[in-house]
Amino acid sequence: MLKNFLRRIRSKIVRLINSGGHFSTIRTFSKVVVAKSLNAKKLLIIAPGEIQIPSLGWGAVETIISETLVTYEVEGFEVWLLNSKHPNDWREASKLDFDVILNHADSLSGRIRNTWPKTKIVVVSHYGLAAFPSLWDKGYKKILNDMKKCDYIVCLSVQIFEVFKLYFEESKLIISSNGTSFLPQIKTEPQDRILCLGKVEVRKKQFELWKATQNSEIEIIFAGPIVDERVLSEIRKAPALSEVFIGPLSREKLIIEFGNYDALILPSLGEADALVLYEAQMAGLTILVSSSGIGAQNPNLDWIHVITDNPNPLEIDRLINSTISSPKEIAEHASKNYNWTIRNKQVIKLLKRISNYE
Repeated sequence: MLKNFLRRIRSKIVRLINSGGHFSTIRTFSKVVVAKSLNAKKLLIIAPGEIQIPSLGWGAVETIISETLVTYEVEGFEVWLLNSKHPNDWREASKLDFDVILNHADSLSGRIRNTWPKTKIVVVSHYGLAAFPSLWDKGYKKILNDMKKCDYIVCLSVQIFEVFKLYFEESKLIISSNGTSFLPQIKTEPQDRILCLGKVEVRKKQFELWKATQNSEIEIIFAGPIVDERVLSEIRKAPALSEVFIGPLSREKLIIEFGNYDALILPSLGEADALVLYEAQMAGLTILVSSSGIGAQNPNLDWIHVITDNPNPLEIDRLINSTISSPKEIAEHASKNYNWTIRNKQVIKLLKRISNYE
């Protein structure tokens, strides 16, 4: 009893220290896009300060920030990036005035407003369960209260927009879904394998999917950092399972790896707008996704299939075989419709308007 209490206290102290950023090795504050004119508006992008940018492997938010920089460059913004929690970096950043701030770390909204009390702030919430209030973490309502200090809030899907209308003035909300500039190899031949890509955690339900399909002819490979203790326990008991739960893959590896699968499956309890679904379509893969994980995907496309909460092998096989479009057609649609020039248009329009862009 005492040991568990001390462990919780120790964990809380570690979290508090980490949140202050004093010992973090992720420390970036710099100009990343040089102004094209003397009158260019200064845009500060704020990242969570947890993974480097560009990310070497994992980190959807960091990938989104890295990939969208070119859209701000094209529009003529001078762009600065703050990807750090260290007080020295924030102190240095606070010395500069910015025309507008784009915040990709919703939990830092209060800190940002306190640092720049008069600057227009646009915040994006990447919280996977944002559209599902009954599943919110205890601390998320505090984050929502801090987000009220921002001038505008970007919703990654219509579902999130509908929920956020209950907590924010509708005039502060815009919908702007994710996209991708990822260019993997396109699948050319049937592979008879399915990829489940993402951090292996309770929310994404990889463990349940593995249990339901392990004794079937359906082959699913689970790639991603493993934090679900149930999976880790199974691997300790049967080390060969590490050939099924293969751990994280680098971006370079994914360029090739996507083409080795017929489909990507995401049985998640909740996603804001999963980046991996866009990336998989760029490789021509069929998508199998839960109704709570679909985000801004269009279920009317013949390769986007909504799975039940507990899909079985027969269901999975039937849905994959029901895809009509070829991998080439899927990839062409993805390239045409999911590129950031199109997907980031609403955010660009908002940033230009509130910064009095000329």
